[in-house]
Amino acid sequence: MKFFVHQKALAINDFTEALTIFTNLLTEISQQPNQKDNESLEVHLFCELFATGYPLQDLCYDKNFIENYDDFLFKLNNISQQFPLKKSIILFGGLRYQFFDEERKKINSIHNVIYRLSPGESVQDIYQKKVIPREGIFDEVKYFSPGNSSSFFSYEGTNMGLFICEDTWSYAYEKSMALQEFEKELKEKGEKVDVIINFSASPYTTEKKDLRREMMKDISSRFKVPSLYVN
Repeated sequence: MKFFVHQKALAINDFTEALTIFTNLLTEISQQPNQKDNESLEVHLFCELFATGYPLQDLCYDKNFIENYDDFLFKLNNISQQFPLKKSIILFGGLRYQFFDEERKKINSIHNVIYRLSPGESVQDIYQKKVIPREGIFDEVKYFSPGNSSSFFSYEGTNMGLFICEDTWSYAYEKSMALQEFEKELKEKGEKVDVIINFSASPYTTEKKDLRREMMKDISSRFKVPSLYVN
């Protein structure tokens, strides 16, 4: 299985460009020969909240933004299902809204999630960010609810540990709740993980470059597997 890390950033609310990028990638994948073994499978990784841009702050409550985002997911679903089935997948960051009413006027919760996209299939959210930061531009507790989904994602025989930004950042300072839960889950299932993936949308700072590397090295050492950082 091959992993492709797409280091791309979109302008906030640029759903037209996001749709173009995913449509082109789905086209590219669909034109490949049918994969006969797992070694030829591809997993394409895009960062946290790639579909929406980051940071959103109050924009995630805006009616027009929500309508545009819903329209984007609707179109992406339709486009994806027009392609022939392929096993390679795309994992990207986005939002999942839940509403109190059928008219979708009163928001119940917003989750920061990872979506799975594959030619011939509908878009599925497979992981929700668990650890929500509360400082500076990362003051996400005002907008996002913590998730309770499993970090364990198994695809075609490869077991992945999925985390979003702060889920593992807290490991640099103290034991991460998300990592602790993941370790416990692996033991309960009697499973092993093959790769750890962190999806982030952190602004670039020279001071944190080495810290990020050390954090992921610590996690790799802890689980004895490679780790990938998508930012």
